[in-house]
Amino acid sequence: MPPERPRINFLPPTDVRHRNVEMPSSAPLLEAVKALVTAAGRREAFETNEFFSLSLERPDSLPLHIDSWKKTHPVGDEKRHVSVAQVVYRDYGSEEHPGGFVCDPDITLTETGNILQVKHLYEDGFLAMNEKGRLRTDITAQEAQRAESVASSFARHISPPEWLEAAAAYKAEQITNKPFPVISISRAILKEQGFSEEQVSTLTDSDMEQIASRLEDTYRENGFFDDLEAHTTFVLEEKETT
Repeated sequence: MPPERPRINFLPPTDVRHRNVEMPSSAPLLEAVKALVTAAGRREAFETNEFFSLSLERPDSLPLHIDSWKKTHPVGDEKRHVSVAQVVYRDYGSEEHPGGFVCDPDITLTETGNILQVKHLYEDGFLAMNEKGRLRTDITAQEAQRAESVASSFARHISPPEWLEAAAAYKAEQITNKPFPVISISRAILKEQGFSEEQVSTLTDSDMEQIASRLEDTYRENGFFDDLEAHTTFVLEEKETT
């Protein structure tokens, strides 16, 4: 799992004048992000989970990271922030720092597309808040134009069919690897099997996990795959006759 990237702490404005600041925005970038999370089958989680993270990979490119999260302090009517970042290399760290993925650009938006932050490796970025974490009142037209230009360029970068194919491949992998538990055990089941209340009360959660693990190993070694094949064949044959 990729290291979690820091999320900016953007506090709500305290002065009504702050609400009228002309912030840069990028509807194209936000729509491109939504198209990818939809193709990946994660749109609902993207819009509702407290924290959401998606990493997409293409054979010819480093990963693309998409995050979204609920804001503890909403900005006006905004309740979520969204970030999208292109990995350019991985810093494997050292004894002094843990390392992680290095991204360029790394853009944070509100849920309606207002640009809060643009981070670059070797160029000046953009930050919509001041040193106190509140919305700036001195955002210049030049700053806004530069942030929107970077966001528009990034939107074009993540819009080609290859990224949508990567998102579709992610969805297919999630469907293929989705687990369907076969059986679970509980202390109640042990009592039904004749073990006394006194015996069952001595079993810790660790003991229960050990019993479950031993059952799983035994089933795998004694007919699990034969049963899997037989029951899957039965369901498939039923589908063919209906």
